[in-house]
Amino acid sequence: MTKTQTTASKTITDRNGSGNCLCGCGELVLTMGRSLYKPGHDARHAGNLGRLVAETGDDSLLAQLPTPALRAKAETVANNARAKAQAKADREAARAAKKAAKAEAPQVADDDDDEDLLPISEIKVGRWTYPVRRDPADREQLQRNERRDGSGNWIAL
Repeated sequence: MTKTQTTASKTITDRNGSGNCLCGCGELVLTMGRSLYKPGHDARHAGNLGRLVAETGDDSLLAQLPTPALRAKAETVANNARAKAQAKADREAARAAKKAAKAEAPQVADDDDDEDLLPISEIKVGRWTYPVRRDPADREQLQRNERRDGSGNWIAL
């Protein structure tokens, strides 16, 4: 037999890839060489195993991956998933503590006096409008501000 001839005993999987994809999809790997996964399925398998390791805490599942690079990738995914879950738990605990503190805090009564100091209307003097409020000392008396933006002195009307 010459170098270019092949034996008839080789199977189709020997000539066209390594067989079924190892990610679990069941698809046939048809690339030449010793490929174990379809394109992109190695990352999917590493990600799925990494998330499973993060959920269960069983690091022995990483041994299912065929290469050290995929094991490292799955371990990184697991560590990131654990950190994300811890951060979410911390946020929820902080939110619950804030809600509990807010529920325990005494309610401050609103003073009606502060309401009287707010402008209730505007008055037109010439072509300009000025804010108007009730006099805090005499509720029947109205006052207007000498400045249009309300930052000046209040003058009785």
